[in-house]
Amino acid sequence: MFERYNDQAKRIIINAQAEARALNHHFVGTEHLLLALTRDNAPASRAHCILASLGISHGSVLDHTVRDETEPGNWHLPFTPAAKEVLDLAWTEAGEGEEITAEHILLALTCRHDGAASRVLDAHSAAIREDAISAGK
Repeated sequence: MFERYNDQAKRIIINAQAEARALNHHFVGTEHLLLALTRDNAPASRAHCILASLGISHGSVLDHTVRDETEPGNWHLPFTPAAKEVLDLAWTEAGEGEEITAEHILLALTCRHDGAASRVLDAHSAAIREDAISAGK
């Protein structure tokens, strides 16, 4: 499934799983993808720079994310339907046969207008799309 993703995008997905575990969530949702894009130790990407320039930080995304107070576990973390749709949309954003990047994941996140990530991104979606497209995705 991830053969078209470049190393940076794969790292974002792995970091999203780590973010979900850190919050004791039993799923990987759009908020975890956004948290992964804003991590300080995230791979340097245009997506990270775009978010930072708009004042969207890891902390600001965490402020919109609910932590689960259950005991942490090492369970399988399925992707939510919304997160799966974002990953599918990233394929569309990349275009036929092109490599999927962190920027494609960010663009796909701006297409969703429900869920945790959209609460942070909706006010900035137009600017994000414009910056990402002008950077050549």
